[in-house]
Amino acid sequence: MITGRRAVVVALAGTLALAGCSDDAADPAADSSASAAVGWVAPTNAQPMSAADAQAYQGAAGAAFAPVAAQVPGMWVGVWQPEQGRTSFALGEAVKPGTAAQAGDVGRIGSLTKTFTATAVLQQVERGTLALDDTIADVLPELAATYPDIAAVTVRQLLNMSSGLPDYTADADFWREFLTDPTRVWTLDDVLTVALVKPASAAGTPAYCNTNYIVLGAMLEKVTGKTASEIVNAVVEQAGLGRTALTPPPDNAMPNPHSNGYLSPTIAAQFTSLGATIPPNNDVTNWTVSMSGTAGAMYSTVDDLLTWAGTGMGTSMLTPAMADARLTDTSELAPGEFYGLGIGITDRWLAHSGAINGWMSDMRVDRRTGAVVVTLVNIEGGLEPAKPVIDAMVAQLDVGQG
Repeated sequence: MITGRRAVVVALAGTLALAGCSDDAADPAADSSASAAVGWVAPTNAQPMSAADAQAYQGAAGAAFAPVAAQVPGMWVGVWQPEQGRTSFALGEAVKPGTAAQAGDVGRIGSLTKTFTATAVLQQVERGTLALDDTIADVLPELAATYPDIAAVTVRQLLNMSSGLPDYTADADFWREFLTDPTRVWTLDDVLTVALVKPASAAGTPAYCNTNYIVLGAMLEKVTGKTASEIVNAVVEQAGLGRTALTPPPDNAMPNPHSNGYLSPTIAAQFTSLGATIPPNNDVTNWTVSMSGTAGAMYSTVDDLLTWAGTGMGTSMLTPAMADARLTDTSELAPGEFYGLGIGITDRWLAHSGAINGWMSDMRVDRRTGAVVVTLVNIEGGLEPAKPVIDAMVAQLDVGQG
């Protein structure tokens, strides 16, 4: 998966499509070649799958999950096969020990948040309150005055990961500060101060960067006079999602039932290398997500994410011209792997993934057929061991398509 996880440790990941970009997560279904050619098919037939079809997916997932169950506490899977309909189910534990995962559990989705934030920004462009060629100096003149090297970066470059801004989640100093108090509430100014202290690359340089979407959140607040949470949650409501939200920075709560989040031994070791003492498989549910904001702080369920995937991660909620721009105005972050205006693109998939303290997520929409696979796990560092389950779901989709 193309993922925006920091090189040092994993807490605010942003995976986009199907390979690695400063990330160590495995790619569940990489294509041999890819292009940013426009076009996708929305899924149809939103009816529940037949019991037999649903059991075929759940059986395949269960068989693939069993060998990795010791590494992944819980896994939530949603599948939408246009010829068969929709199904969702859960495997393993939502809370250790002994609380079985349920399909309706809420979990954090990390950088899937970016697909919502980008949709909100593009809707503001449609309304004329922003323009893709507006610069940071145009929209946030005080920020540009403080950091003149980034003044000319545009909304377009922030959206498609070509801004050249430094990624604070790739900065070991940021994580050392974070780990001194993982429950600290970070304000927008706190994050931007840490994010922009490092030198920027030249504008136009492609690189996955969480800072971009923190700045976009600040822009949303400036041009609307509302909080970023209010604007993003208006997109959530428009999409008809009932168990999805971006909470404001002081609020770390999720509605019940929800999963708890854990750190894999690999991630715990990376944090330990920065001077923290984090036991493997530590429960980090109470760690703040305030530092991730419009880049990665949302929660959702697999059913809501299936519905969101059916919009092309917000693409169908835009005008045809804006939808076209979203899928063609791209940066190539890795060979054959493109980032549009808040969405990942390969030959086969529209895709995005994410990680946040204790959880990881993966979403993909088959551009040719509209088939969807959504995956959530409640352990950070858990997408790699979950790869066999995702592979099994993609294979079963292809069987159903036949």
